[in-house]
Amino acid sequence: MKYIITGVCGLLGSQILKRLCKEGHQVIGIDNLFSGYYTNVYEGIETFIEEDLNNFSAVKNALEEAGAHNADAIIHCAALPYEGVSVYSPHLISKNIVSATTSVGALAIHFKIPRVINFSSMARYGDQIPPFIEDMKPLGVDPYGLSKIHAEEHLNLLSDIHGINVTHVVPHNVSGPH
Repeated sequence: MKYIITGVCGLLGSQILKRLCKEGHQVIGIDNLFSGYYTNVYEGIETFIEEDLNNFSAVKNALEEAGAHNADAIIHCAALPYEGVSVYSPHLISKNIVSATTSVGALAIHFKIPRVINFSSMARYGDQIPPFIEDMKPLGVDPYGLSKIHAEEHLNLLSDIHGINVTHVVPHNVSGPH
């Protein structure tokens, strides 16, 4: 299969990249290197695009060149993982979560990619008491959590309109190599 991974230089994206490449899948990776590291890019990657998802035209053109029309899914890991900073820089966080995720949805529509797997955050649950379960109402209590909720809602709406299969993954306390 062929995948596009956003945030491929970050913790989640780089680990998914490595696994997919080892399984023999083709991967196009995108990262702006704002909070990820190029050294995290696994050697089996087909194409690496150093670009910001908010620069939609540049990303779209680079994906055209990389042959994204036959991709099976976009795995969206890109985000600024700075929940605490979000109360001081809400525009930066919102732009790099909501706007970037909207770009991912638009890219899926443009390239007719049938599936988007979106990595969200447990920040979507706010101050609710754990354990968090999928049918809990999202209650973001800071710009980061609210941005993750809005990003999910954008993808859900695009799914309803364009028939893209959207899955939201909500990891909790991610840690590991890289």
